[in-house]
Amino acid sequence: GFAVGGVELLPDHVDALFLSPPWGGMDYDSNKGKSGFDPVNGITLESKMHNEEGDVMKTNGGELLTMAVKAVLSESKQEGLVVAFLPRNIDGISFTRVA
Repeated sequence: GFAVGGVELLPDHVDALFLSPPWGGMDYDSNKGKSGFDPVNGITLESKMHNEEGDVMKTNGGELLTMAVKAVLSESKQEGLVVAFLPRNIDGISFTRVA
């Protein structure tokens, strides 16, 4: 089988990551706040792996972006590129708080 996990399974050196997370599909319009689509609450990824308590592991859009940034940055290399394909009605304020 294949290992499914986090940043520790990536290669030693990652220059860039492209993210195209599932942001709700056809009904993503219904998952937006007053200012637009919220990337933290509007994006949820569920892992088929379980945590120690047996619960399904979930990652929100903010956690996903944080993991991507950690993957391209290291102690020796403080530069990298994370590109995210997001809906056009993204709430820019929510997104920059996460970034």
